[in-house]
Amino acid sequence: MELKTTNNQKEYARSYQIRNREQIIAKRRKYNDSHREESKERSRKYRILNKETIKEKKKLYRAKNHYKTNAQKIAYCAIRDGNLVRQPCIECGDLKVEAHHPDYSKPLEVIWLCRSHHRILHNEEKRRQYEPRYRAGNKRQHALCGG
Repeated sequence: MELKTTNNQKEYARSYQIRNREQIIAKRRKYNDSHREESKERSRKYRILNKETIKEKKKLYRAKNHYKTNAQKIAYCAIRDGNLVRQPCIECGDLKVEAHHPDYSKPLEVIWLCRSHHRILHNEEKRRQYEPRYRAGNKRQHALCGG
């Protein structure tokens, strides 16, 4: 029997996450749905107790992602001034929409998406961004096992 080292444990945990991704997501959704009010209350308390920390984090985010916040400000002002008109969601036609910037260097070129489709789009982008890491982790696991 092989002793489990920290690296072996990490590799096993990573491969487990990859193999059981869908079941893990379903379990988290079920838990989150059944504990929604508790989560809201925890978040509310945190915001009350950590106003300064939150303010600092927002400030750091804006400094780090100034190109994003500038594009958002320009789009907001264009909407306010009537130079940019909200359109229905391109996926479902919902009128309650958010502006998505595919390219932050073009702040007035936006895609109109409802909240749920906007979230889906960003989740897919994150998944594509991290996909190579998962594949690399999976290959390392097979290499360690001799497979």
